[in-house]
Amino acid sequence: MTIISTDESYVLGNDLVTQYKITTITYDDGSQDIIKRPEGKSDTIANAKATEIEITVNELVENSQIISRVNARLKELNDIDTAMTTQIGKSPLQVIQDRYKLNLLKSGWTIDEGSGFVPLVFTINASNILKYSVNGTAIKNAKCFGGIIRLKDYPSTGIDTDFFLSETEALYFSLPNRNVKIKKP
Repeated sequence: MTIISTDESYVLGNDLVTQYKITTITYDDGSQDIIKRPEGKSDTIANAKATEIEITVNELVENSQIISRVNARLKELNDIDTAMTTQIGKSPLQVIQDRYKLNLLKSGWTIDEGSGFVPLVFTINASNILKYSVNGTAIKNAKCFGGIIRLKDYPSTGIDTDFFLSETEALYFSLPNRNVKIKKP
C-alpha cells in the first residue's frame, strides 16, 4: 500500500480543555488509518505552531535575501573566474561548462515562455563559448554555472535571464514567479 495523503485536524476533548490531534492516513486502496492523540491545551498548541511558523518565515527571509543577491554573486563568481584564468591560464567556469557539456548538447531541450514548449538548442562554438537558440531564432550567448544557466539577451537584448535547477532536476525555472521553464531532454 502507498500513502496517498495525510490530513491533520484538531478536536476538543470531553474535558473541554485538551485538544486531540486527529491524523488520517489514506492509502491507494481506499483504506485509512485514523490516529487520535492528545496534544495539550489550545494555548500550548498555538504557541508551538506560532514558533514553527516564525522559524519557517525566518528561513524564507534568509532565502529571499540570498536570491536578491544572485546577480551580484554571479558577477563576483565571474570576476573570480577572470582572475583565475589570468593567473593560472584555466577558467573554472569553463571546467564547469565542460562538466555539463554532454547534457547541454543533447537534443530535446525545450523552453516554455507561457504559450507551450518550443525547441531550445545549445551549441558550443569553436571558441568554446556556450550558445543557445530558441525556436530557431538568432544564436546568442549562454553561460552554465552548473545549477544555474544564464541566457544572455533573453527574452530581449540587454536582459539576461537566470534559470535555476529545480528540486527534481527535471527542469530549470526563472524567478521570481517560476514563469519561464526550461525542460531537460
